Amino acid sequence: YNFNNDKATPEVFGFTDDDESWEIRNNTSDRVVWKNANFGGTDWLNDFEGRHPDGNTDPTNLAALAAWIKSTDTTGLSDSAKAARLAKFKSEIADWMDVDSTLFYYLFTELFLMVDSRAKNAFPTRYDNGVWCWLPYDMDTAIGINNEGALAFEYHLEDTDYVDGEKVYNGQDSVLWINFRMCFPTEIRTMYQELRSNKSNPFSYQS
Repeated sequence: YNFNNDKATPEVFGFTDDDESWEIRNNTSDRVVWKNANFGGTDWLNDFEGRHPDGNTDPTNLAALAAWIKSTDTTGLSDSAKAARLAKFKSEIADWMDVDSTLFYYLFTELFLMVDSRAKNAFPTRYDNGVWCWLPYDMDTAIGINNEGALAFEYHLEDTDYVDGEKVYNGQDSVLWINFRMCFPTEIRTMYQELRSNKSNPFSYQS
């Protein structure tokens, strides 16, 4: 899953001077599930680390992304207010993110039960000062393996499930991934069907 490439290898990922990439450092902060867009002071550095440029501490673009995602949070709202927030998310997402990249990342982490890749280990990245995409890293919690390296989960579990009262996915409360699942079910299904029907390179559990 990692190809043994360290995250500090910019040539591998094609980074240039105009690119920006961040490592999400934990699963527990409100910032990393996009419920907090406060990047004042230095506390935010506990949640995000500059991956490229190495050591970057200018959160201007990241804070703007966080503010937009937070503005679409539906937590605790009435049905009509939730619908309005989801409509905003769906209509504006292409202004902020590469939709195909986001769609594939959601599907990849869903199909292979990558429980530690929806907050920590997701790397929001901008190429050429463009919209954000999602680079994978450290995808070792897959196909039932939990964050302690134990084979803990059955294959059939979803990103809405609980096991023994605990959420299956770290970052399961992420505003981004909840909204994406709610807004793009048809697109998720279509991409999955296209990938599974590709006879030359099937996207499957076996392969």
